[in-house]
Amino acid sequence: MNTKILKNSNKLLHITGECVSRFENDAKKKDEVDFFNEVKPAFEEAMAIMNEWKEDVLTWRITARPKYLFPAQIDSTVENFEQLVLQSFYKESKPIRFKNMKQSVDYVIEQVIAHIQMKSS
Repeated sequence: MNTKILKNSNKLLHITGECVSRFENDAKKKDEVDFFNEVKPAFEEAMAIMNEWKEDVLTWRITARPKYLFPAQIDSTVENFEQLVLQSFYKESKPIRFKNMKQSVDYVIEQVIAHIQMKSS
C-alpha cells in the first residue's frame, strides 16, 4: 500500500504543479473556458486519483500512526485540492488564495510522503 500511496502522492503533486502553470499562463489568456471539454475531464481525472489517495491514506494512518496527520486534515486537503483544480481554469480566481491552497495541499501530501519514506528507511 505504501508504494501506491507514494505513487499517487507524486501524481497529486504533479497535478498541483500543472494547476499553477495553467492558472499563471492559460487561464490569463482565455476569456471563456470550455467546461465540458476542458474543466470536467481534468477535474474528474484529478479527483479519481485524489479519492483513491484519500481512501488509502485514511487506512494507512490507522497502522502507521503518523504523529501530526489527522483525518480532518486529509478531508481539508481533498476539499482544497478540488478548489485548486477548478480555480486553475478561471482567471477570476484570487492569486493569493490560490497560492495558499496549493501550499496547503502540497504540505499535507509531502508530510505523508516524508512519513512513509522515514519509516521505510
